[in-house]
Amino acid sequence: MLLAHLILLAQITHRGVGRGGCGLQENRAIVEKTRAMILHDAPLDSLVGEFPTPGGTPECARVVFSIGGDGHPVDVRVVESSGNVAVNMAVVRSVKKYVMKKELPRWFRTYMLVFRVDDNKMPPNYVDGMRPNQLP
Repeated sequence: MLLAHLILLAQITHRGVGRGGCGLQENRAIVEKTRAMILHDAPLDSLVGEFPTPGGTPECARVVFSIGGDGHPVDVRVVESSGNVAVNMAVVRSVKKYVMKKELPRWFRTYMLVFRVDDNKMPPNYVDGMRPNQLP
């Protein structure tokens, strides 16, 4: 029984990448509308771990949110992802720093963005297992 639940959980959490990126195709219209409303975005935190690989691992996260009166996203939450918690957290932290165009107050309006990133990808300046800030 436990094994069946773990397999189902794995299928749910990893379905986004296999289907083309966390529902981007199915939600393209609302994602494009949301992108057009971005006044200022914020970079994702570094997603390079201890042992990066040349190609990294493709990951994705789809987030939904509302826009507060000050233009910042509120109630940011991941609704679909490839299952990488570090990527999910980085995406949520980044989106919370965005500044969006303000619209007339409309309750229950939801906006959506899809992020596709390469997790743990070796940066170009990675030398013999040392990051630039560790070089002598």
